[in-house]
Amino acid sequence: MTDTKEKTALEKTREKELTTKQKKLTTLSDLLNDKASQQKMAAAAPAYLNTETLTRVALTAVQKNEALMNVSAGSILQACMDCAAYGLVPNSMTNEAHLVPFGQSCVLVVGYKGLIKLATNTGLVSAVKVRKVFENDFFKYELGLNDILEHRPATSNPGKFIGCYAIVVFTDGNQDFRYVSKEEGLEHGKRFSKNFSSAKSTWKLDEEAMICKTAVRMVLKYVPSSPENLKRSEALSRAITQDERQESGANIIDIEQAEEIEQPKPLEQPRTDNIDPATGEIIPDEVLGGELFPESKEGSQD
Repeated sequence: MTDTKEKTALEKTREKELTTKQKKLTTLSDLLNDKASQQKMAAAAPAYLNTETLTRVALTAVQKNEALMNVSAGSILQACMDCAAYGLVPNSMTNEAHLVPFGQSCVLVVGYKGLIKLATNTGLVSAVKVRKVFENDFFKYELGLNDILEHRPATSNPGKFIGCYAIVVFTDGNQDFRYVSKEEGLEHGKRFSKNFSSAKSTWKLDEEAMICKTAVRMVLKYVPSSPENLKRSEALSRAITQDERQESGANIIDIEQAEEIEQPKPLEQPRTDNIDPATGEIIPDEVLGGELFPESKEGSQD
């Protein structure tokens, strides 16, 4: 009899949890599929991006991630808006971008494959190559007037991961690269990542990917703006800046709890009592007070 009561109570709890989840999903679905929301996403997105697909993938991501169920719906909408503006689909097989829960908010984290896509979209970059380096590889690089980069991967037993480099190939044939050793990458993470020491930090879960992303981000910071495609150049620059700020935790806020911006104070009305009605000129206060040439205190002393 007791077992039956406990089973019934457990079933009721589960039903209540499922009902709560379903309500949250319904609310979020209504918000993302709202006509106004879809219009805003479509206006920001490039022609190749289907915003309905973006919305469907985002909802699937929320269903699969328990933590995303507990963030504010407004922050998920904002993350989807950012995705649309960048032309990226979150949490897809391409690993271009990810919806990540942070406290009560959802933030969009652009992966290094997403940064590469944004770079090629500028029209100035034809390719970005990312290569890992292992201890038994032949690897040589020098910086100077004539940079040198030579890498011959080991055919067997590559050994431990020691670093990563990213090469950007421009449409005019020029190239540039940045190499980040494992030590440099980890030092970068310790210095700039707010959550570096957390067991759930990407730096702990996949440090090689984070070091590769650091190399990609470093080399793409030097991609010039394209006058012919300024909007996409700005998208790349904005994504890099946003990624750096997210890594440091500088802009992780709950949208629904954000403080209201203080409204500006009304401007003071200009004076009219010091204007000569005949000429329209401003009369100095000394003249109005009858002291056009007042004597100084020092001059009045004997």
